[in-house]
Amino acid sequence: MSEKTLELCKDILICDKWEFSKNPIDTEYSDNLQWKCVDIPHDWMIYETRNLYETSTGWYRRKLDWHKEDGIRTAIRFEGVYMDSRVYVNGSLAGEWKYGYSTFEFDITELLNEGENEISVRVDYRSPNSRWYSGAGIYRRVWLRTYPDCHIASDGIYISTDICGDVTVTAEVMRPADVPVSELAVKHTVYDGDTAVCSSQYPCCAYDRSQIPEAIRADGFNYSVNTVTMNVSSPVLWDIDAPHMYTVVTELIRNGETQQRVATKFGIRKAEFTCDKGFFLNDRHVKLHGCCEHHDLGSLGAAVNKAAIVRKLKKLREMGINSIRTSH
Repeated sequence: MSEKTLELCKDILICDKWEFSKNPIDTEYSDNLQWKCVDIPHDWMIYETRNLYETSTGWYRRKLDWHKEDGIRTAIRFEGVYMDSRVYVNGSLAGEWKYGYSTFEFDITELLNEGENEISVRVDYRSPNSRWYSGAGIYRRVWLRTYPDCHIASDGIYISTDICGDVTVTAEVMRPADVPVSELAVKHTVYDGDTAVCSSQYPCCAYDRSQIPEAIRADGFNYSVNTVTMNVSSPVLWDIDAPHMYTVVTELIRNGETQQRVATKFGIRKAEFTCDKGFFLNDRHVKLHGCCEHHDLGSLGAAVNKAAIVRKLKKLREMGINSIRTSH
């Protein structure tokens, strides 16, 4: 069962085969709208360079083939949609999101039909709303996610470190109300490259905290939080010119069998701000040469283009920039 379940834990990009229709604000969905094929990420605002803040509604739609698997749930994840968005599955509302700069995800298992389905997304852009160019549309990637009923919550891994190598990992675990918490355990393993350097299991950890506590009930699921601290001996510290990264692999185990694995990268470093001497990294004074970055790519618009972002960061580094404000 565990190997089959792990095979079904997938994050699949669904950025192709979308159709798009731009319309006056508050236009409702209809097959009679004017549709054109687009790929995601997409920014409809950049096409009208003389009207970069036009109030309008955009509709996206895509066909999706789906087959039910017992014990497996399906979610759709949007890395960024500007601005007010509503997601529908076969005409039923899966959820809505009112903030244009954060990732969101909806469990759509109960809305899917065996075979062909239609995902549709309404995006409303109302001006004014920003003091900078924001773009409009599904401007970042879209994912279809599958995972078991008992699973690690999306974005549910939290990591904190100190300069001595102590790594504290917190995992949020979700399970159906009829699954006893005693069936579940969580294991964390820290890797330096391909080498395991410590684990949440004794003796790597001073105590065994693999069992998860009782839960908070909400939305038909029970939420539990598992927290454990491990130690990386003689850690290699993250620094500006040597950004060394570790990886923690979190495993959700049910009745001795691994159900899900989640890998999370992190660095170990000490950062300190003082009111009289400024910023210190790993106890070394560093003069910050920073800039403020918004999420657009200039004349390319807001649709995320990895190559363009890499080029921009390299240019900033050549200019001497060593810190970036990434709030947007």
